[in-house]
Amino acid sequence: MFYLSHDPRDFDSAKMTGTLYRQAGWYENGEWVPDPNREPEVVPLDSGKVEIKLETMDDNHFTNPKDVYDHRTAGAAYVAIPLRASIIEKEVITKEDGTTETVKSEPKSLTSVADGSDVIANAWIGVKGDTDLNGNCNAVDASYVLIYAARLGAGDTTTLNEVADVNVTGVIETATGLGVTRANADIVEDFAYFLSDTNGESSDHGASDADGNLKAAAAALNAVDAANQLVWSAKAGANGSANWATEVMVSDLEAGTLPRHTRGIYEWEVANGVVTPETPAE
Repeated sequence: MFYLSHDPRDFDSAKMTGTLYRQAGWYENGEWVPDPNREPEVVPLDSGKVEIKLETMDDNHFTNPKDVYDHRTAGAAYVAIPLRASIIEKEVITKEDGTTETVKSEPKSLTSVADGSDVIANAWIGVKGDTDLNGNCNAVDASYVLIYAARLGAGDTTTLNEVADVNVTGVIETATGLGVTRANADIVEDFAYFLSDTNGESSDHGASDADGNLKAAAAALNAVDAANQLVWSAKAGANGSANWATEVMVSDLEAGTLPRHTRGIYEWEVANGVVTPETPAE
C-alpha cells in the first residue's frame, strides 16, 4: 500500500485482501466469546462487523503515514515498513430507550489461519512528486516525468526507474531489511509512479487512478504532472512548504477533481482547521 508522507489520516485498510475467518460464538459484555464446538465463519472485510486497525510494529505504534515519515531515520528519503493488523469487533445493540449503539471491542492481533503468525501489511511512504525517490520534489523530478512520457509516447519500453536512475536494488534491500514482506522491482516502479502521478495517484502504473477509474486520463504521467511538480517546488522553495490542494492543484480543487489521497488529506485539513475551504490560495 502506497501513502503520501504528509498524510495525517490513519493507515487505510480498505485495500487489504484475503478472507477473514472468525470462530463462531456470541457477544458478551461487548466482547466476542468464541464457541470451539462450531465451525469458523467467514466475515467479509467490508461487512461492517469488524474494523481493521494498522499500526507500526515498534514501540511507537504509529497509526498514520505522517507520523511515521516525520520520525524516520535521519536522511531517509522514503519509508518502507511493515504494519501489524489488529481487528476490532463491532456489534450494534439496542438500548432500553429503543435507540441503537455500536459497541466496539478492544483491538486484538489479527493472525494467519495457516500458521498463526501476525497478519502484516506493507506500507510505502514517500514525498508527493518525488520521481527519483531522493526525498525531494523539484524540477529534476519534472524533467524525468517529461522524458518518461516522451519515450513512452514514442513506443519505448523504458521504466520510470530507469529514466530517473533509481537504485532499485538498494530500495529493495532497505525495505526487506526493515521487515517488508513484499519488495521487488515492480513494486518500486509502481511506488515511484504513484508519487509522480500528481493528479491521478495511480498505484497500478497507470491502469487506473486512485479512485479506481480504469484508463483514466489523470492516471497517465505527462506534462500536467510535471507542471504540478514545478509549481509545488517553486512555492515550497519560496515559503518552506506548500499545500498540494490549495496552492498547487487549485483548479482541481475548484472543479472537485482532486485525486483520492490529496482529496482525503484536504478534507481532513478542513475538518481540523488547518485550511479553510472558502479561501484557497491563488
